[in-house]
Amino acid sequence: MNSNPTITIQGIIEKKENSLFIDNYKVSIKETLHIGNHSPSGFSWGQHGSGNLQVSIAVLLRMFPRANEELIKEKYKLFSEKYTSAWGVGPFVVTLDKKAVANRLQIPFEQ
Repeated sequence: MNSNPTITIQGIIEKKENSLFIDNYKVSIKETLHIGNHSPSGFSWGQHGSGNLQVSIAVLLRMFPRANEELIKEKYKLFSEKYTSAWGVGPFVVTLDKKAVANRLQIPFEQ
């Protein structure tokens, strides 16, 4: 388990697909589809769309690995609204405080 109080998320625009890195780990879209199958073709951000929802699922799964999947299913749309939709449509790097996100989304926080 990562006891770091922050998480760094990076989105890279590539010709074939967008890449999402969380704490330098390249996330596969396949890792998120069991929670919600909104955009099986890839990640996107900075908008209110299907790829944005997949990013939200990926981030919450990595940020709160001990949370049960039902809680992630309940919170990822709110995370999308509050965070990923605001990241712009181009490449980005953002660092989030895990405890602040947990408080904002009302997710129990465990370090």
